[in-house]
Amino acid sequence: ALPIFPAQAMQKARQLQNHPSSEVAAMVAKIYSQFGDDTDQPYFEDQLTKLPDYNRYTIIDSYGFFLSRMYKPDVILKGITTLANIAITDHNWWIRLVATQQLAFVKDVLSDVYQTQDAVNQTIAIHGTPDTTSAGQFQEILSLLSGKLEKIKNTETDERLLQQYKNL
Repeated sequence: ALPIFPAQAMQKARQLQNHPSSEVAAMVAKIYSQFGDDTDQPYFEDQLTKLPDYNRYTIIDSYGFFLSRMYKPDVILKGITTLANIAITDHNWWIRLVATQQLAFVKDVLSDVYQTQDAVNQTIAIHGTPDTTSAGQFQEILSLLSGKLEKIKNTETDERLLQQYKNL
């Protein structure tokens, strides 16, 4: 495998973020998901409104990973809202599935990261910005995620998805 150089990858992604190719968009999203910060969220939100379904699938997958790395409540909440809306309203069952899976992934990762107050304090020490998620805010986000996942399960009518959702 080739070594990854985050700074160079981010520089190239920023140069290519307005490229019209949906394949390039998916590559940029993958880089942002691994190395980007909260300023890259608008890229995901924008791409989800204009790409064809196949490419939206990969953007949703990358967006979930991106959100699982974020620490600012407004960024996490915006992404949760977007993915939940897709999971409930998209006409393609497989797009609804990946959006739901990514919400469950974000919930699992955030639950693991913030299991204890010590983990929250360590995260704040590392990322210490004033708008870093506090323990109380974090519990609200986890509660919201649980509620969104329940709503998705309760509104879904496709039997294939209902089977998949039993394990969430």
